[in-house]
Amino acid sequence: MDDVSTVNGVEDADASSTGKSGDAPAAPGSGPDALPARRAALLADAQPYCLEHALALAGSDALRLHGLAAPVLGTDLLLVTAEGPPLAELAAGLAGTLRAAGHRVETPPGTARRHQLAVHRGESSLDSLAGEPPLGIELRREPLRHPPTLPADAPVPVAALDDVAALAVLTLCERALPADLRALHALTDRRREGELLALASAFDEDLGPRTLADRLESAAALLSADGAEAVDTAGTGGTGSTGSTGSTGGTVKWAESWAQDLRLDLLETTELADGLHDPYLDRSDDL
Repeated sequence: MDDVSTVNGVEDADASSTGKSGDAPAAPGSGPDALPARRAALLADAQPYCLEHALALAGSDALRLHGLAAPVLGTDLLLVTAEGPPLAELAAGLAGTLRAAGHRVETPPGTARRHQLAVHRGESSLDSLAGEPPLGIELRREPLRHPPTLPADAPVPVAALDDVAALAVLTLCERALPADLRALHALTDRRREGELLALASAFDEDLGPRTLADRLESAAALLSADGAEAVDTAGTGGTGSTGSTGSTGGTVKWAESWAQDLRLDLLETTELADGLHDPYLDRSDDL
């Protein structure tokens, strides 16, 4: 990336990668409402620990800081790292940092690849009294392929867009939730569908078009059943979503169309001397 300085493995990103049309994308982290206030405040409290231990923000919050209109309603904060101490140690350290900042943190058992924290507002659990659920933080170890960036308005380092995109595809394939589908659809303002699949395949070589098509259809069915357009506006901080990725119906139609294309491409797959050849992936640009 040109004209971007790197300090402690984190790129100071006043510049970002170009969009799928070749034009410069919207500036990352534009405006004070890039993240909802509660999420931004919690990340600000976590900032020293994230900087010390190379924890980078991914998920829908990272997409928003990259300038994409990804809804965050009903999603956990996602922090990822490619290296460092065992994840259990990182989770315990982050929990201690947040407790020192006045939060009440629950730390259920995790795995070598994933740990979950549930963060309440203060020791008196004011959010519970107000009927507000705890805010989840998911820590994951992932094979990040690019240095994180630090957009101007970001409270913590942010995973590079291509890494966030790859994780968005993998998360959809793992859970197939409506929120995962919305996040993935938001990425199409910056990346083509073929690029998204290729990026995810670089993280997980076992991921294939058939699995992705199945998950796209499952998530689309759930989102269609939910059917509330108001979720889009609430999930984007009250500003609403515009453009091709802004409505529930548009997201469902896009997912169903991509799934159909994937299945058609599977039918066209031809066998070569060195194995199976997938024309869908070949149509994506070289990364």
